[in-house]
Amino acid sequence: YFPNHVLWRAFFCATVAAIVLRWSNPFFDGSLVMFRVKENIQWYWFELLPIAVVGILGGFIGYLWIKLNLQWMKIKMRNSWFRRSPIIET
Repeated sequence: YFPNHVLWRAFFCATVAAIVLRWSNPFFDGSLVMFRVKENIQWYWFELLPIAVVGILGGFIGYLWIKLNLQWMKIKMRNSWFRRSPIIET
């Protein structure tokens, strides 16, 4: 979690960057990005199933990763050797 002042600074920097990019027109086509996605290709309904499966699997793998990482940290912190010498542990 970031403190509010860091988030406001990041927002301000992103806003200034967008304004400067719009003003300077670095790609000479009026866009803010180098590679633009053109949405002129029609997609089909059967394409949604693999996308949903990949999203669900990715969410489940992320959930497992976080749970296993938390358990590993609990096991690691029980050992006092890691608490006494964090530099050696790194």
